[in-house]
Amino acid sequence: MIAVLLAFQGLEINQFSFEETRVTVAPGMVFSRKVSTNPPLVITGLQVDPKKFSAKSWLAGGSIYEPNASKGRGTVTSMVRESGAVAAINGDFFQWGADPGGDPDGFMISNGELLSQPNSKMAGSGVGWGTGIPFRLVNGKWNGSVKLPSGTSLPINQLNGRADSDQLAFSMSRAGSIYASEAATAQTPATLIKLTLSEPGKRATANGTINATVKQIGKLSGVQTIPAGEAVLVATGKADQLGELKVGDKLEVTLGVDADLKGITEVMGGGPMLLKKGVFPGANKKSDLAEARHPRSAMGQTADGKIWYVLIDGRQDMSQGTTMKETSDVMKLYGCVDAMNLDGGGSSALNLLGMTLNRPSGGIQRLVANGVMVMGNLPKGGPSEAFRYEFSVPKTLRKGSTYPLLLKTKDGKPVPAEKVIFSCQGACWVDGGNRLHASSEGIADLYALVGGVVVHQTLKVQ
Repeated sequence: MIAVLLAFQGLEINQFSFEETRVTVAPGMVFSRKVSTNPPLVITGLQVDPKKFSAKSWLAGGSIYEPNASKGRGTVTSMVRESGAVAAINGDFFQWGADPGGDPDGFMISNGELLSQPNSKMAGSGVGWGTGIPFRLVNGKWNGSVKLPSGTSLPINQLNGRADSDQLAFSMSRAGSIYASEAATAQTPATLIKLTLSEPGKRATANGTINATVKQIGKLSGVQTIPAGEAVLVATGKADQLGELKVGDKLEVTLGVDADLKGITEVMGGGPMLLKKGVFPGANKKSDLAEARHPRSAMGQTADGKIWYVLIDGRQDMSQGTTMKETSDVMKLYGCVDAMNLDGGGSSALNLLGMTLNRPSGGIQRLVANGVMVMGNLPKGGPSEAFRYEFSVPKTLRKGSTYPLLLKTKDGKPVPAEKVIFSCQGACWVDGGNRLHASSEGIADLYALVGGVVVHQTLKVQ
């Protein structure tokens, strides 16, 4: 493995010897799997024509935080079911660490509604799109504030998210619930101001004003649910300057994002930018995120307006992952001129019609905060149609062996390779020539997508 890594370090991505499988899923959508074995790298991509397929910035579970097991998160597969999407990729980084939750780290707009403010640590970066605008790189600067009855304006640090130390957070019902971190309340409890919206159906927008009346003043204990038609302010530490407020006071909340959002109805945050007019702008600073090899997710636009959703597997013997610069080079390989990095690592997942196309580094899909959903019409077969097909490989495999993959009808007729997409989780993986590698002892779940039908077979490697 050391020799392989040294070989990787001495090669540019465009010098790799890739074997590629390409399948036209439907007019306007193409699947690609590029595989290099020395150095080891597996890249999976979906090319989409935005004239035939639209996209949505989707919040897992419908709200940002809920006091349940998932805490407002979901898998990419669950978001595909929720949204009715035909394909999807994971989205932005999100609240992580000892207390993971569904709060996106950065910029998010869904159907015109501002759900999360730009992240200054990522230069407010994101991808925006709307009617007639398939892809636009954006940098947003957050300028939210609340005006008190005295005329004093206080900066809002957090929108629809957990209040951390010395922060003022404003959250609406789409947040689901609000709470403060243990660090923020270690010395004194956080102040909680419950608000009634002047316009109960008002949604947050990137540049809008929300008027509200103070309904209740108290201290935040645990998790506070936010009903429809209401909002809350939570203040911690030095940001708690709300002592003048009393029940019945009128407040004016300004939600300000400085960015080129004309025509934009959807934004997915991420960072850093991978390509801008064909050039890698460079990471903001040296870090493990930028310079170590990890699984990566990205989306980009080609010169002729096609959109690529790209997943690079990593942290596995068959694929080491890429640095940020190498990820930029991968997007160039697919012809992109503009591209954005999304959350990677164990969060990376690419889905087509309910089938996970990549191999998540943690062995299963991670619960994430949001994703980009590809919407449109693709042929979809019912579960019973899967019984029309069978795989060419035996159900028990020998570790270290390689098997050519074919999908056959029950009467033994092979399905043309250019019509089948294979994927495998667990003890096996699929290369760029549709060969199945039994890499370790254990159970493998082999999948095939043909004509909108997902075929599945459990295999044993010994």
